Amino acid sequence: MDPYDKHSVWEPLPANAEDVRRSLGDVHRWAERVNLAEMTPHNDLASTKFCLGHPGFEYLVYLPKGGTVTVDLSRAQGEFAAEWHNPATGKASKAATVSGGARRQLKSPFDGDAVLYLVRRSPG
Repeated sequence: MDPYDKHSVWEPLPANAEDVRRSLGDVHRWAERVNLAEMTPHNDLASTKFCLGHPGFEYLVYLPKGGTVTVDLSRAQGEFAAEWHNPATGKASKAATVSGGARRQLKSPFDGDAVLYLVRRSPG
């Protein structure tokens, strides 16, 4: 299914084929990791307007220019594990736990576009 495995006369191999492959792998890993059946777009929950979420439980937020994002956790209870994903490198890094119950501002630890993943920690 990978159209980037060889050069053809109809579709030349793009210069960024490895980036495309890595990004497709990232999407596949996210699809296995998050509960997509419960998640829906919620552009009102993130200042970037790019949020896929199951409010109160799980949030996947895209920051197209990196930097800082405000996530509305005002109706969410408990603590959330946070993780930053760097689409340019495919690397992830854990961040400090985030408390629900308010709007929270979080800053990407690297330059460029970023993905923030928040998931509610299990009680106890």
